[in-house]
Amino acid sequence: MGPRVNEVCGLSNFRVRVLPDLSELAELRHGIEGWLRMARISPALVAGLVLATHEAAANAIEHGDVNSDVLVEASITGHVVTVAITNSGHWCEPAELQIDDRGRGLQLIRAIMDELTITADNGAVTVAFRRTCEEVSPPTRETPA
Repeated sequence: MGPRVNEVCGLSNFRVRVLPDLSELAELRHGIEGWLRMARISPALVAGLVLATHEAAANAIEHGDVNSDVLVEASITGHVVTVAITNSGHWCEPAELQIDDRGRGLQLIRAIMDELTITADNGAVTVAFRRTCEEVSPPTRETPA
């Protein structure tokens, strides 16, 4: 069973609840990629936004409440794409020194997005990021897959 789409409002909003299982991320990536492509965001920016969304959602699944879905919301206002991933749980600061090859998702998101914010409130953690999309591809006749 894949992500459950609660609401997709035209090209300006995207909203999905994802089961807390890492195997659900492939369908999330395909869904947000298709939405971004329909909004005519350039392929390079789509790739970065999909990667950042995947990393934040994977963190939410791995570190959040195993019994609660992860909420992924995205919007486009003007030339700015905002993505917010919310899960039930409490925020823990990442370790300063990484022992293995894991734990670099937030660093990656910071590197490829314009802004990253993390808020923890009332038993929920939201990781939100923004990216200005000045490069917009011309409209095509193709429908995203």
